[in-house]
Amino acid sequence: MPSRPTLLTTFISSFRKIEGVPQLIKKRKWRRLRQLLNSSDDHSDVLSPFPEYGNGQNPLHALCRENPPIDLVKKFIEASPLSPIEVDDQKQTPLHMAAYSLASADVIELLSTLYPDTASTKDVDGKTPLMLACDKSQVNPNIVDNIIWAELDSSIWSPESIKALIKASPRTVADEDDSGQSALEYAISSEAPPCIIRVLQHACSVECLRKRAETRRKACRRSSGNKLRKSVSTNSMLEKDPLASRLKRYEIPLVIDTTKGSFQSRMSTLSF
Repeated sequence: MPSRPTLLTTFISSFRKIEGVPQLIKKRKWRRLRQLLNSSDDHSDVLSPFPEYGNGQNPLHALCRENPPIDLVKKFIEASPLSPIEVDDQKQTPLHMAAYSLASADVIELLSTLYPDTASTKDVDGKTPLMLACDKSQVNPNIVDNIIWAELDSSIWSPESIKALIKASPRTVADEDDSGQSALEYAISSEAPPCIIRVLQHACSVECLRKRAETRRKACRRSSGNKLRKSVSTNSMLEKDPLASRLKRYEIPLVIDTTKGSFQSRMSTLSF
């Protein structure tokens, strides 16, 4: 009679053959997927045979596309810590998938907090995860299958998810994609609730003020630098030019325009 380990190995092999990781994810059979992951001490062993679909997506991409439980997302990240920053052929990260597919606020916050750079990553269309989260015209049909849109209205908008994406990448909140649309504009066209609009408007206002202040600081630094260079140049010429020295000795005021020719040529035109 086969030993228990042999039976377990046989069961796992047959289980994988009948319903592998991709099938379990697509059918959203989370309990069976947990059993499959828990059958191995190393989760990466279970995910390693994940097939290549030709779109460059990894297992976490596929998982985040199906509104998964947060515990499974953590297990997938544990198996492959770099998977959240990998992009597919559309230059989308798993966070893009999660934002597009109405993933829970917990999942969005987990991915954007652990890997904040992914919140500012733009796909081939110039879209950030925040833009995808605000554009409800392209909601994943698998998530809303057999659900009446009127009943879904309250659940497709998550202020917590929007806030988490803004917090992870505040400097891209007002960015526009290749079509010239911002996250706020997508939210308005998708008839987002007033609370979502207010959150985005506030974030855009804060970012605009920050950019304006930064522009002023740069202008002040340039102006200060120009004044310093002009002062140094003028003093240097005054010290070297004999005529300037004589004028200074007799306390004759003189304003020098350092932008027009040499000191000697300008002074030669003056009459005393």
